[in-house]
Amino acid sequence: MRAFLQHGGLPKLSGKPPFGGEIMSHDFVESAFLRRGGWDVWMSPDLGGSFEEPPPSIYDYLKRDRRWAQGNLQHARVLIAQGIRFPSRLHMVMGVMSYLSSPIWLLMLIVSATALVPYDVPDSDNPALLQLVLATIILLYAPKFLALGIALRDADYVRAHGGAGPLLRSVLGEALFATLFAPIVMLAHSWYVVSILMGIATGWGSQARDDRALPLWFVIRHYWPHTLIGIACSFLLWRYARGDLYWFAPLLLGLCLAIPLARITSSLRLGELAAKRKLFLIPSETVKLPVLERAHRLRAAHQEESRDFRRLVLEDEAVRQLHLAMLLEALPPVELPREKLLALAEAARRNETKDFSRADWIALLSDPDSIAAASSPTGI
Repeated sequence: MRAFLQHGGLPKLSGKPPFGGEIMSHDFVESAFLRRGGWDVWMSPDLGGSFEEPPPSIYDYLKRDRRWAQGNLQHARVLIAQGIRFPSRLHMVMGVMSYLSSPIWLLMLIVSATALVPYDVPDSDNPALLQLVLATIILLYAPKFLALGIALRDADYVRAHGGAGPLLRSVLGEALFATLFAPIVMLAHSWYVVSILMGIATGWGSQARDDRALPLWFVIRHYWPHTLIGIACSFLLWRYARGDLYWFAPLLLGLCLAIPLARITSSLRLGELAAKRKLFLIPSETVKLPVLERAHRLRAAHQEESRDFRRLVLEDEAVRQLHLAMLLEALPPVELPREKLLALAEAARRNETKDFSRADWIALLSDPDSIAAASSPTGI
């Protein structure tokens, strides 16, 4: 904790969002600062004990990606900071390109399709296009099947994922869904990049974690543009480059099926059916894990707990003492006028925090004197 508290603090970038303000994607920035402070940072993909659930649907996944897109593009400013090590700079460049690659890919597809229109020649006369398609297939699917080969060597790992047969079918199913969703994600990421360059910023809202089925009207409202684009592009290629239409079929099929894909993959009933058939299982669903069992017991015991977690610092003595102890290791907070801090503390003491911004909470909970005033029955 000491290393993170001393070196992992995120700067507030100068200027207005989306390129200024708070950094919306933080992990690699914190890692870079820890490396700059003299610490080693290791990536451990096989480390157990972390069970954060991913977003439950393609809509929630892309909604989270909007913040990440803004945050990763902000990394273009952080990577030139003084003292950042080369691997950290490289990671940030890769993060930026993970979103810039979508509009680049989209432009490449448009140029490729446009170049084919005057000729409409059969595939045997398009060696360059064939090479491009084969390279794309290798880049997309080789990592998946290399990972599958490694997994099949570990009997315990295979059992934890439902067995060899279900694991193989799950990988094939995931590859199919990934292929169909790829053009949907490409369009979304391309719009994110364009909107960010136009100066449109996003906030840091809470993420959906619980299972939920997306209503049909909701899916139609959000994915009709993808469907319309897919149908229009299919018609244009059929009309002007019919001989090469099937090269673009996987991309166009995903766009045309955007609405049923989003609806089906959020279905709770289909999810339960897949689990019964041992498809798409992960170890935490098949193996009894003490940490998860304890978490479930604690959650059940505190389901009636409705207090804001930030107010626990003010109302729970044990939590407050732990928080104050951690503040001793933290970097000094951003300075606010004492009058402003006193006003925040008094409002918190009266439980009038409805209009508090995130910055207000950070300022209040970063100052020991303000915490003491806010938690005192009599105030200051």
